[in-house]
Amino acid sequence: MKRLIMAAALMTLSVSSYAEQWKIFGPRPMGMGGAFVAVAQGPVAQYWNPGGMVKSSANVSGMELPIGVTAEFTGDILQNASQIGDMAAEFSAINDAQRDGTKTNADQIAAFVKTLSLMSDMNDPGKGALVEIAGGANFKFSKLALSVNNFTSMGLTPWIDTTNVGLGAVGGMSGVLMSGMTTTAPGDPTQLAAANTIASAFGTIGFTNLEGLLCGSAGCLSGYSITTAAQLANALVNQAVTAGVSNTEITNAATSLSQYSADAAPVIAAALTGGPYTANNSNLTVAGASFMEVAAGYAWNKYNWLK
Repeated sequence: MKRLIMAAALMTLSVSSYAEQWKIFGPRPMGMGGAFVAVAQGPVAQYWNPGGMVKSSANVSGMELPIGVTAEFTGDILQNASQIGDMAAEFSAINDAQRDGTKTNADQIAAFVKTLSLMSDMNDPGKGALVEIAGGANFKFSKLALSVNNFTSMGLTPWIDTTNVGLGAVGGMSGVLMSGMTTTAPGDPTQLAAANTIASAFGTIGFTNLEGLLCGSAGCLSGYSITTAAQLANALVNQAVTAGVSNTEITNAATSLSQYSADAAPVIAAALTGGPYTANNSNLTVAGASFMEVAAGYAWNKYNWLK
């Protein structure tokens, strides 16, 4: 009965505990893929297998200062980050357009829509990174050993704010102006096909939603005689042609918009309730643990000692 009461008390007082994987520590163990227990020797023998300290054939004295860093990335996070980084130039161009009142173009908007889709993907479960750092000092003289080692693990989880991503007028910015843009359908068949593809993508996103994202409010493009997705698509294609953009580049922008519009649509719809990208609260959560291991040991062969 006393044992039962004691067990119940221990269970009541117990706290959460977590397991940490065994660290592969030392250059030779790392080269052996961690298969070092059976052959443990030298200054790091005390960490891997103290019994190895008594091996007369491998009783290596000396000092080791092993340092190791490993990183593991999950959920294609590197690919997403790289693609978002590739869009940085387009974001910079949009920002310039807002500041100096110049026109944006189809390629910039396509890059923006694509990036919104990728940003949303960054919040999927399983995205993140694990970084492990191990280092220390290990000494061994004859059968006496002293070790001071540190092991640190850090988990990094990104969170992307896909609400505060608006491009509308903020703090004196003029927004993405489109005055003087021609909204008539292009006469070139390739350009017309691209305009139709862009219009379809804008339809998937929702013209009103896209309008609110671009300049801060619904109806804001009506002053530029742009009231439909088709007119906006035509204006962007015509502007690209005037700027000397090739048909191939215009088609590529249209294809990109079509590819990512469905994924970006819910992000854009949610973003209308948020603020501009200048108020974006994206962050990186870092959680980790660090522990120090201090050990001293002396080994002898008990069998020989008893003889």
